[in-house]
Amino acid sequence: MIVVSDTSPIINLSVAGHLDLLRQLYERVLICETVAEELKQLGPNQPGVEALDLEWIEIRGIQDKARLEVELEQLDAGEAETIVLALESHADWTLIDERHGRERAESLGLKVVGLLGVLLDAKKHGLIAEIKPALQSLQQFGFFMRPALVAEVLRLAGE
Repeated sequence: MIVVSDTSPIINLSVAGHLDLLRQLYERVLICETVAEELKQLGPNQPGVEALDLEWIEIRGIQDKARLEVELEQLDAGEAETIVLALESHADWTLIDERHGRERAESLGLKVVGLLGVLLDAKKHGLIAEIKPALQSLQQFGFFMRPALVAEVLRLAGE
């Protein structure tokens, strides 16, 4: 199973101490060159930058520059290139948290999962015991989640 990830899910999984869940849930984890550059620009010792050194995360360039230009009219560079890479690699999942990027990916026929979906899937597969501590870490880091969404995620997780 192939997942192509945008920048923020990698950063936020790192903050929560669960970046390795991507390796455990998916056979292949791809990021585009723009996402790699965004991670590099975070600087040393920042959450998410360690992804650049992980052998199980593949950095890939895209081929369809015309498609990228179309997507750049609506999205930031990381999201646009992530979507193009997901299309080109026939990804099973596209990992994007931002609503506009998710909607665009879905409109192109891509299956989308977000950070919270990854955590729920990890709990379902017994890879983590609880989601609540991860949500608390994310909130302390500044990751915004509507209280109703947090309540729904915890309900779905049985917590």
